[in-house]
Amino acid sequence: MNSFFENRFFRHKSVLVIIPHMDDEINAAGSMIHSLAGMECHITVLYTTDGNDFGKGRQRAGEAERALSVLAGRGVEIKGLNYKSQARVGKEHELFSKRGEAVGELIRYLREQCPEIIFCCDMDAHPDHLCTSLFFEEALGEVLRERKGYSPLVYKGFAYETAYFATDDFFEWGGGFSITYQKEVAFWQRHQ
Repeated sequence: MNSFFENRFFRHKSVLVIIPHMDDEINAAGSMIHSLAGMECHITVLYTTDGNDFGKGRQRAGEAERALSVLAGRGVEIKGLNYKSQARVGKEHELFSKRGEAVGELIRYLREQCPEIIFCCDMDAHPDHLCTSLFFEEALGEVLRERKGYSPLVYKGFAYETAYFATDDFFEWGGGFSITYQKEVAFWQRHQ
């Protein structure tokens, strides 16, 4: 765990991760989910789509549930808005075409839960990610106008550029781990 999160400020907070597809939570906030779970935070992952690209929705949901249990134990709550996942823009995009409804659901969820820490994907080059990012900003803006004292910590990040499309260097250095990891382990072993 990052020593930054040993700070009592982060203990027992409510955390919301808003993300379009199962697996994006790992790419955009996986290490944060792990660290905050160690701080006994209540974590909810809210998927905006059903993740059913290419008929893999159930498989992806099961994989996400297992991955989150490894990252954070059984304490993660998983929710979904279940709009159709669509990578192609050629057809009418369901999530975009139901903007008002989706923003309304996000507003309702933010009003009810009032999470203290929020993670959301940013403007990745995928229509579901773009919609999720923009709709979240619209919903949060509305909630902040209504509730003057509400001021969550908001972190937005890329799911694709920082993980999915990142350099594939895990096995590059041999021995199964990158040279950076090996140096870090050696450093911490010397300084314990």
